[in-house]
Amino acid sequence: MIDNRTKGDRGLQEGGMRKREKPLAKDSGVSGALCYIVVEAIDEALEKIVTHGGKVTTPKALIPAGYFAYALDSEGNPFGVWEIAKG
Repeated sequence: MIDNRTKGDRGLQEGGMRKREKPLAKDSGVSGALCYIVVEAIDEALEKIVTHGGKVTTPKALIPAGYFAYALDSEGNPFGVWEIAKG
């Protein structure tokens, strides 16, 4: 994950690997490693994805760390969208 909100132009780069706790939905478009984009407002980001020809494949979900969703860009490439929990 690259988060440009806090560390200037280069961003705060984080990453990790962990075992999935449950299988992904078959229609999510996700099958392996995935890039996440950190956004300030996930609802606005998901709306922009659709407006620009992408597809939201998994609607936003709330977990303790914030909200996330999966999407496909206009070329069919999967990615994740993340709104970090505030507070």
